[in-house]
Amino acid sequence: MLSKFSEGISYQTDLPLGAETDWVVFPLTVSVKDKSYSSALKLANEVSREAENELIVKEDLPCNLQLLDFDVTYKNFKVTIELRQQSNDEFNVLISEYVVLKFDAKGGFWQKAEIIAKVLDKLVNFARQYRSNKQVNIQILSGNTISKSIGAK
Repeated sequence: MLSKFSEGISYQTDLPLGAETDWVVFPLTVSVKDKSYSSALKLANEVSREAENELIVKEDLPCNLQLLDFDVTYKNFKVTIELRQQSNDEFNVLISEYVVLKFDAKGGFWQKAEIIAKVLDKLVNFARQYRSNKQVNIQILSGNTISKSIGAK
């Protein structure tokens, strides 16, 4: 199976993107298959750490990026892991993760849209690295991102 990523990512918000929006969450799924649960889990952990190292690098963007970890939740978002046996010889580890973007300052629609586009570019480029890897599948989920204003619960 080749790594996949969504070409037409359309994120939804519960507020208009603008001055009141202070965070956006990007769902990211890492799926790894191997000959045992332990080897699949080890590789999934390596891919997740690589995602954290590559995606969280600050590039003069007025925002803070964080890849949620198993012991960290943000709002109602938390990392989950699923272990599945696909066949007698194939085991799958599926990690549903979230990249949290927190804007450093207030800004208008275009400023925040540009930041979101740059983060999405990073996500797509990360997923592309695994296109030819038959063990790893990176999925950028579409339509599940939520944005709320400061003070919202």
